[in-house]
Amino acid sequence: MKRLPIFLLGILLMPALHAQYWFGPRVGLQRTDFIYQDSEYKKDSFNVSNHFGGQYGLMVIYQASEKYAVSGELFYEQISKKVTNKEDDEIPIYSQTSFRYLSLPFSLRWNFGKEPVFFYVAGGPKLSYWLGGSGEILLDEFNQSKTIEDPIPYSVKFKREKGGDFDRRAVVEANRVQYGLQVSTGMYFDVVSGGRILVDLRYAFGHSNMAFNGNTDYTYSEYEENFEFRNYTLSATIAYLFEYDVALQRKGSSTNRNSKKIKK
Repeated sequence: MKRLPIFLLGILLMPALHAQYWFGPRVGLQRTDFIYQDSEYKKDSFNVSNHFGGQYGLMVIYQASEKYAVSGELFYEQISKKVTNKEDDEIPIYSQTSFRYLSLPFSLRWNFGKEPVFFYVAGGPKLSYWLGGSGEILLDEFNQSKTIEDPIPYSVKFKREKGGDFDRRAVVEANRVQYGLQVSTGMYFDVVSGGRILVDLRYAFGHSNMAFNGNTDYTYSEYEENFEFRNYTLSATIAYLFEYDVALQRKGSSTNRNSKKIKK
């Protein structure tokens, strides 16, 4: 019985001893749609534009076998949202906000195909951390003196400061840690240099609202910013990956040690 924990540990370590890893940078483009808890918000009240932007970061893949793999990523993304009044609304409203995220998705992947090109389907959770952001807003109530023509910029904070100015708006009940699910498909192929190119098409479903409504920093006489929405993102990325083979590294180290012994 005393040997049982050692035996189980050995089973867990065996795949790692023969593991094949791929790692490298990834960049891409994304399109974000905003899903409001109030389904009539975009339909009847305001125009909310979709956002096209970029993302970049790192990817690591653990290749367990020819068919199965596990991947993890860490990347930075920025999402922007613009809200304007409907055409038949006489009160002009303009509000634009950008949100910065650090995202960490994980995926289980099934590979298929044969050389030179392989394909895969994958899925898993996505964890995002809201770093901050910035925005600008222009309302008719700001321009009663007819001296303000351009939107007023501000930075997004998460803690209300004493005597806070208009250029710092606080989201005090923000969901800074946000959860979602993702599904993806793609292809990869090896190149002459020894690396691997991977092309990925992915759709991420956000499951966390940005924050609660009723924030006094975002409430005006004519308009209140609605934070009860989720981000749904369609992205296309490309990655260049380098290989790290545990078995080959161990074999190389063993060969080097034997060579040194022979030289002696």
